[in-house]
Amino acid sequence: MAGAITFTDESSQEPGSPASTFTFSTQAFGTASADRYIIVGVTGRGGSSSTTISSVTAGGVAATSL
Repeated sequence: MAGAITFTDESSQEPGSPASTFTFSTQAFGTASADRYIIVGVTGRGGSSSTTISSVTAGGVAATSL
């Protein structure tokens, strides 16, 4: 049986100067379960230079890019 899809929160961070690491520690994932997925959307923008997102970690676990 398929479960409900829940949107937990929306967070953003816009520093005054470029940063290499951002941390959003207030995001609760709930209890781990083999039949659950955590979906994280990540975007970046760089004024006159390109922005590269090299990795994402969710709850201390390296995320897989799809």
